[in-house]
Amino acid sequence: MSGLERTRARKAALAQKAVLLAFAGVKLIASETPIGKLPIPLTLGVIVVAIGTSIVWSLLATRDVGTADDAQPADTGSEEHRNQIVRQS
Repeated sequence: MSGLERTRARKAALAQKAVLLAFAGVKLIASETPIGKLPIPLTLGVIVVAIGTSIVWSLLATRDVGTADDAQPADTGSEEHRNQIVRQS
């Protein structure tokens, strides 16, 4: 995976964490108001949606990335250069 795909994955993970932390803050504030505590199914639903969205986003962002079989071998230079490296070892 290249640096760009890793950056996208990190951004998605960071966004997921931000959403979950914001929800936790809202939940804490709501528990001290007349609204009261939020129902557990709602809380679990928000968590599942946040994690699911992050997974789908990551899969979509990396779906065009080639596999290891598609990778081109690295250019190791001329044969003379390789022989010099072998002799130095």
